[in-house]
Amino acid sequence: MTELLEKLQTVKVGSLPGPPTGDVKTVSSDMTVAEVLSYLQQNNFLSAPVVDASVADDASWKERYIGVVDVVSLVVFAMNALNTPSSIPEEVEEGDENEFDISALPSEFADQPITAVKEHPEMWNDFLPIETDATLFDALVLLSNFRMKRVPVLDEKTFKVVNIVTQSTLMKALHLHSDLFGDIVKQTLDDVGLGDPKEVFSIRFDQPIKDAFDLIQTHKISGVPVLGVDGRLLGSISARDIFYIATSPTKFCLLNKKASRFLDTLSTTHGWDDSRRSVVSKSSETISEVMEKIVRNKAHRIFITDENGLPYRVVSLVDILAKFVSQPEAQCTLL
Repeated sequence: MTELLEKLQTVKVGSLPGPPTGDVKTVSSDMTVAEVLSYLQQNNFLSAPVVDASVADDASWKERYIGVVDVVSLVVFAMNALNTPSSIPEEVEEGDENEFDISALPSEFADQPITAVKEHPEMWNDFLPIETDATLFDALVLLSNFRMKRVPVLDEKTFKVVNIVTQSTLMKALHLHSDLFGDIVKQTLDDVGLGDPKEVFSIRFDQPIKDAFDLIQTHKISGVPVLGVDGRLLGSISARDIFYIATSPTKFCLLNKKASRFLDTLSTTHGWDDSRRSVVSKSSETISEVMEKIVRNKAHRIFITDENGLPYRVVSLVDILAKFVSQPEAQCTLL
């Protein structure tokens, strides 16, 4: 593990690919929830750092950045604002499915400042950055042991966010250089303790999808499988799918719809038609093989199935990333 540690510490996070847009998009603290949702939707982002609108441009990063907001938090916030499932409309007018009408969002939700989400600690993410000269190991510790989904990267001179390192970004980097990591990627899931049965948080095909989002928020997981009447995988619902609902108030009715109908809707919607494709694996496959599947399918989790095709464990990106770090080596310093 010492040799692996040395290799991880030779790569700086500043060398990782930057955001596709060229810069990291942020939202202002004086924006409303509706404005933030619209902005995230237009830029196809699941989250963004929140900048305090009251501070000067030359303020320190601790004064400038007050948190990170994401779509999952906003949808949960919306559900709470609607108070009861009965407040969520059951149907949508034909032809309205793809409209994005900010004015139609419930005012008790849409007009509140984005900082109102901060009043609910379970829905607000702290801003915990690293600098560009931090190493791959530092990012790995934060994303695996601390189970952070995204790590902001600050320029050490300007103290402005120049990149966001995600679990997916790190998985791609490790997979690209998997030949450097020797024996660890040649071990099977069974070898590293990821092949044993473990509770799978799932929903049945006839449950409303809001049950899936409740599980995602409660257990801080990236997605849940949808199981058919025979217990086999029909697909999965992820945090990203929440974005589909958040893009239009007319889609909030889907929260009360059966999971099977939601998957059918996504399967016929351009850009969202991969939710029925669940990536599966056997516990006898190597970490290298599993990483290849995850990267190729742009997945955030893989389902371990038995000889009958029934899922008995979910292996997430965090589970795999954590195998590259061991205690007591898993220590890093946040800014």
